[in-house]
Amino acid sequence: MRTFRHGEVDLAYDEFEGPGNQPLVFLSGLGSARRQWRPFVVNLADRHRVFTLDHRGHGDSSHAPATSYSLAGYGGDLTAFCEEVVGQAVVLVGHSLGGVVAHHVACSRPDLVRGVFLVDPPLFSEADTGRPGPSAFFPEIRRVLRTAQGRGTTVEQYAATLRSLSPAPGHAAMGDVLSDNVLRGMAQEQLRLDPEVFTAPILRTAFAGLDPAKRVPCAVAVLRAEPEKLAAFTAEDERRFRATNPHATVDVVPGAGHVLHADAPQEFSAHLDRFLLGLV
Repeated sequence: MRTFRHGEVDLAYDEFEGPGNQPLVFLSGLGSARRQWRPFVVNLADRHRVFTLDHRGHGDSSHAPATSYSLAGYGGDLTAFCEEVVGQAVVLVGHSLGGVVAHHVACSRPDLVRGVFLVDPPLFSEADTGRPGPSAFFPEIRRVLRTAQGRGTTVEQYAATLRSLSPAPGHAAMGDVLSDNVLRGMAQEQLRLDPEVFTAPILRTAFAGLDPAKRVPCAVAVLRAEPEKLAAFTAEDERRFRATNPHATVDVVPGAGHVLHADAPQEFSAHLDRFLLGLV
């Protein structure tokens, strides 16, 4: 593990030195951390220079003021990381929150980004679409996480709690749509998380300034989850995104849920490999 100081936070990252000249930066979703990318990095590091980065408040990165857990905070961290640590244009691979941050930086600093590979990104908010979303879930997950951390709850105990929670009104419990492997990984990472990362989503300020339909000025691909498995990027989102990004490729991974790379690792790797080959 290495660290990079940006403002008030120390950001944890790993670097895997490959023979290629194309750097990749992997970004995790809300509540997750860089360790989830390790199985994929092993196969990529023989061809690429690869970085995995923990967002502020996540993984081994330091905690920060709750107001800084926003697109401005996360995006500023990533921009500085690309400038000062990587030092050349990158390909960003982002899941969920990481995908939104990747989209934002690609649009705001096109000189730093050569391509973006977005994994079920929640680009279009509940306010944009009018559909039920996870904002009602975040106060509950913040509450149970605070309690679990205060009691020294084990990973297995916390995974059981997550299994029983429903992420959206009228939706099935997470245990009915997410695999035990995914739930255990979520529990492991969330127990190390700053619970305040959920505050901005609760207040709906996390993505202030985001223009989800803005044209991405580089190569872009999106992987979608199955609609009934907590998909954050829907068919309607695809239609809106393609209207301003006709150069984008969008694919549904059959049977995969929101944590798509954990549910379907081989399919995820195959799609990512094709995207990277297309950048040569």
